[in-house]
Amino acid sequence: MNQETGSSPTSVGRSDSRAASAGETSSDSQTKSLRSLSGSIVGALRVRRRFLIFPAVVLFLLVFFTALGVSGSSTPLLSPNGGSDDSVIIGSPRSIRSDEWIVHTPFVISQVENDFPRYGDIGVGSHDMSILSDTPVLDWTTVFHPNLWAYYVLPINNAHAFDWWSVSAILLLGTYAFLLVLVRSLLWSILGAVFLYGSPFFHWWYTS
Repeated sequence: MNQETGSSPTSVGRSDSRAASAGETSSDSQTKSLRSLSGSIVGALRVRRRFLIFPAVVLFLLVFFTALGVSGSSTPLLSPNGGSDDSVIIGSPRSIRSDEWIVHTPFVISQVENDFPRYGDIGVGSHDMSILSDTPVLDWTTVFHPNLWAYYVLPINNAHAFDWWSVSAILLLGTYAFLLVLVRSLLWSILGAVFLYGSPFFHWWYTS
């Protein structure tokens, strides 16, 4: 009886120490797991931050040029002095871009000045402006033309600048995202987007 009674506290003490040791081991394991998870998250965020630099630069330039009301339009050729006025900041207007400065941009300005009508009398008969030369109209189809959204909220100069540069921004960001998924290389994704933007094919049809 005495031996059994005496041995009982010892066995209980050993099992308590083992439980405490197991608890500490489990706690340490959870702590290490949490540290590993947090480290992985921080590392992933750092990697993703690198991929966001190019889109951030493109969006910044879009906002910057929109705020200044600067575009690449050749409409100064419509002025009496043939585009040699102070409105030209750099380069020179191109007469070969007549689809833009004679057709597209005047259509857009006409739409804005006439409160974005759906139909317009242009040339022979009345035409649906929602499908003619990418002009702003008060119609549900405008949802699919994000480059035209600024005309409803900004002054004409700033809206035209947004219209002009947002086409470039959409091309750059779309190509960048596509190549990033396809080749999984930050460098080649940026180069591919920039080279496509600088291609003659793209600029020949720009806003035409």
